[in-house]
Amino acid sequence: MNFFNRIILSFLIFSFAYINSVNACEVERLNKRGNEVLGTPYNFKSYQSFAELNKYKKNSSHSLQDDITGYDKCSVWEVFSLRDQNKIYRKPTLIESDLVEVSKCSFKEKLFVVDIKGNWLKIKKSKKSEAIGWMHAEDLIFCSYAPVNEFGSTKKAIVIKSITNLLDMSDSERVAAIKADKYYADENLKIPTGQTLNKFEFLFILKEDLKDGNFLVSSSDKIIDGREIKGWVHPAQIQPWDNRICYELNSSNRAYRAYGDTSLPIFTEPGALRVFKQKWKFPTYGILKKVKLKGRRDYAEVMRMPIVPKDGESSSISRIATFAGLVKSGGGTTVGDDDIEDAYYTIQKELGLWRAKKKNLNIVLLVDGTASMRSYKQKISSIVRYINEAEGNSLNIKIGMVVYRAKQEDVLRPIEKFPLVTPPYRSIINGINSLIFDSSEQEYAENVFKGLTQAINMFENDSSTNVIAHVGDCGNYHFNEIEEKMNTISKSFYEKKINYVGIQTQNFPSRNRAYRHFILQIKNIINGSLPFYVANVYKTTGSELDVVDNVNNEKITWSGKPSALYPVVTSFSYKDGYNELGANDFYEALKEGINTTIVEADKYINNLEDLLELYDRPDTIKPGEEFDEDFYDLLISQGFSRKALDLLLAESEICGEGYIQNTYYGINEPFLKKVVYMSLTWKEQVLDPAFDKFDKINPVGHELKDELYQAFIELAKAFYGEKEPIINIEGKTVRKIWTTALGINFYGDENIAQKTIAQLKDGISESEARAFATDLQYQINTKWKGSSFTNDKTLFYKFDQPFLWVPIEYFPFSEPY
Repeated sequence: MNFFNRIILSFLIFSFAYINSVNACEVERLNKRGNEVLGTPYNFKSYQSFAELNKYKKNSSHSLQDDITGYDKCSVWEVFSLRDQNKIYRKPTLIESDLVEVSKCSFKEKLFVVDIKGNWLKIKKSKKSEAIGWMHAEDLIFCSYAPVNEFGSTKKAIVIKSITNLLDMSDSERVAAIKADKYYADENLKIPTGQTLNKFEFLFILKEDLKDGNFLVSSSDKIIDGREIKGWVHPAQIQPWDNRICYELNSSNRAYRAYGDTSLPIFTEPGALRVFKQKWKFPTYGILKKVKLKGRRDYAEVMRMPIVPKDGESSSISRIATFAGLVKSGGGTTVGDDDIEDAYYTIQKELGLWRAKKKNLNIVLLVDGTASMRSYKQKISSIVRYINEAEGNSLNIKIGMVVYRAKQEDVLRPIEKFPLVTPPYRSIINGINSLIFDSSEQEYAENVFKGLTQAINMFENDSSTNVIAHVGDCGNYHFNEIEEKMNTISKSFYEKKINYVGIQTQNFPSRNRAYRHFILQIKNIINGSLPFYVANVYKTTGSELDVVDNVNNEKITWSGKPSALYPVVTSFSYKDGYNELGANDFYEALKEGINTTIVEADKYINNLEDLLELYDRPDTIKPGEEFDEDFYDLLISQGFSRKALDLLLAESEICGEGYIQNTYYGINEPFLKKVVYMSLTWKEQVLDPAFDKFDKINPVGHELKDELYQAFIELAKAFYGEKEPIINIEGKTVRKIWTTALGINFYGDENIAQKTIAQLKDGISESEARAFATDLQYQINTKWKGSSFTNDKTLFYKFDQPFLWVPIEYFPFSEPY
């Protein structure tokens, strides 16, 4: 073997050894280098039961150390703090006087396990740091997988207020629980995380505090770095929930192409659906609701339609329960025609405003006049020409311009303004051509602030879509030096709903630090003022840029296309400094941002039009047979106007059973149960006392007929009010009082159902009265007071009125199944 071959062989052997050392299991590698860590226990490499993970309490006889079957040498055991200000102790002990605090960790903080004794874990804050001290397993999330229930399914919950845990509280405790609509960093709900609960969001339950019943929840069933952990929530704010398959309108393009704008009905009976299928015409009966495909998924707050089992039906037809999203209240404790009219005109006004915004576009070019921008002078001018030539008359576009670090005719002008003008934008083009672009002014952040301030002030009203197109050098100075001033920009962006398109140049590697501060500051402007909108970056090249926020230890890798939600477009484009940036690149970047605004405006307008149609034409959607005048009477008695009820029915907020054709509905996500609204106040003040009254009737008593008469009179008075004359109540039928006041079907003797209340005293026999009383008590105890009602309650608010979700088995005028 010659010398050259020996060199090659030695190199290969060394490389092989190096690769093996690099790929060695992480735990072994760290321990060999003196960085002591434990591997992940095999027990916690998969999902564990909720009971198993919760048995290692401070007063428990179970030992976590004894239960561990072994450790994975290739993955470090990572645990997470389940509260803020979580204490770390010098040694493991349960003797209070011997506990010596050595440090604290924050909520969701990732920690690494070094050793274990019983239920105590010795931890460190990084893999290569020294161990800090000991923490008890009860104070940590020591398994990265969400726990599962007895059926092997992860424990989940949906964000929706539940009264199950409110009924035994005092009024003040109940109000406090309902107002706790946020995430907390501790199980005592004392430290808010700053995030609020999103209605109808599905979450995974990680832990339950046995003292107060509060839950620790996460957005994922696998904890990676702690960001998945959302926080602690009050049990009244969530409802533990299993998967349930539900229907929603099919959002696929195929379905939309097939049915287009056709109104697809939900029928109250399958026969009407078959007529529709055969003739493709609406029958004159049996239509509960008409809806249209939208070619997109409904928004998250729109409820889906649960499938109701029905034996013996064709597989192409499904029985469902319908309901939709909640209507925003006009205010007050009751809803009358004035509230509905106000809501209607508010939507109509907003719709007109956004139609105008879609058509009218104001663009203010915010231009950096520094010397490094000189080569872009003509390209900036070309942006204006491109807009003038490409857009034509499809939009009413005005263009203005603000130049910072400007220089004209050797005179330094810190800010130069050119007002908004209509095509052909000559004053803007002439203004760009008059700029010298040789300013050496270095106060970049301060000048950008001044420029943004002047650009914002150029927008006059809300009837246009307002866009600031920022064309400039990324600069060398940090925006954190003028943080307070930039906060005023943030407020203005929010108040005036201004869209931002950033077109940044000169991104040399040496300037990444300054560029990082620029992007993060603009991101904070948008996210800080509008936290529910998304900030993205538009790139004109395929190059990548990782932006690192050292303060928050956050690494941000920007995506390649804008997808910011209306009304703020936060699109950034940049070149890497070594490639030419053409005028068409500038225009395409600006156009991309503008088009995003218009597309999102279209979606918003369509949503408003859908809602307006419900307010505008509620009488065109006829209720099914379930919704008769008795049912209207029931809800009117609770403070709703007839028009309000028509609107609720049009939105399927009042739950009803119907039938749908499977081909134009798609099975989708898990969602809610079958429900109908019933006022909590109405239940407590009318239903419960009425049930108690009927329960106390003795079917074999001597005064049976008189007791029945008195019970119905009291029920009617509770429903109609004390002012209703007795003679009027006595003239109503048994069915009328029962179904209207109690909201459940009357299943008794049909002959008695037609009797008036007065006839209960002298129009029926003793045997009929006994059978009637027995049947009434049977209905109350089996069809209303069953476990579904007592154990399946959820509180929500509509028009400032607390309501119950009541299972559809007890829906008025609907046969149980």
